Amino acid sequence: MNQKNQSNITGISFPLKAYTVRQLADLYGVTTKTFRRWIAPFNEAIGDRHGHFYNIIQVKCIVQNLGVPGDVVVE
Repeated sequence: MNQKNQSNITGISFPLKAYTVRQLADLYGVTTKTFRRWIAPFNEAIGDRHGHFYNIIQVKCIVQNLGVPGDVVVE
């Protein structure tokens, strides 16, 4: 994966790509209902999904607001 598609937030490498709500909830270890509640205060900054996916910019915004998921495997 090239450097353009990765974010180095707080020193942990996190692959930035399009994710569904289910995929992001799984990364954070919570249900989709809980994940949606967590991101609700940031919905205006995140914006609407495109289809079923959050794009790279939206995922970066989510990670910046919620932090890097705890069970991300660092390569």
